[in-house]
Amino acid sequence: MTEQVLTVRCKLKPSEKHVEAIEETLKAFADACTWINQNVDPKIRGKIRIQHLIYQDVRAKYGLSSNLTIRAIARVAANRKTAGENKIEGFQPTSIDYDQRIFQYREADEQVSLTLLHGRERIPLDIGNYQRNLLKGRKPTLATLVTERSGYYMNIQVKSEGAKNIADLEAVVNQPGGPEWFCLIEAEKVPGLQKATLFRGG
Repeated sequence: MTEQVLTVRCKLKPSEKHVEAIEETLKAFADACTWINQNVDPKIRGKIRIQHLIYQDVRAKYGLSSNLTIRAIARVAANRKTAGENKIEGFQPTSIDYDQRIFQYREADEQVSLTLLHGRERIPLDIGNYQRNLLKGRKPTLATLVTERSGYYMNIQVKSEGAKNIADLEAVVNQPGGPEWFCLIEAEKVPGLQKATLFRGG
């Protein structure tokens, strides 16, 4: 039996205060990524080496927490490796990567706890029963905060050992009585691992 990593897309219900904090954090994170990329030799692609060179400067300049700074450095390193010899023009304020040190899914009150620019915030989720079932009893450690025209979302990664392959996973998603507005939109096979993304359709 192989393991699947499911990305469960959960819409946030932020207050006006939360929206302001999220937007400030998205901008600071993107600006930090752009600055890192512009101020570190483009030949340097390892995140540990970049961190040694520029970590303190980034924290002082952009006010990010320690772990958000590390995530920004990791974003630049990953993009450099993907881009190869191609030039990276800049980073847009559209997403932030989170790990267990700066993100927590709170099942009991259907909230996520996130480290933002000026501290930790708890933000309610707007989810349905199928998302609840996917997240039930889980303690996810990775997620991505994203902004779109329709709002803000947390793409939360959870592991599942319940399906042997993508075909089985599709059967689970489309199980009788399950909500039809959940669809499998991405499936990428990698050695020993199945990856899939679920989203809530309109």
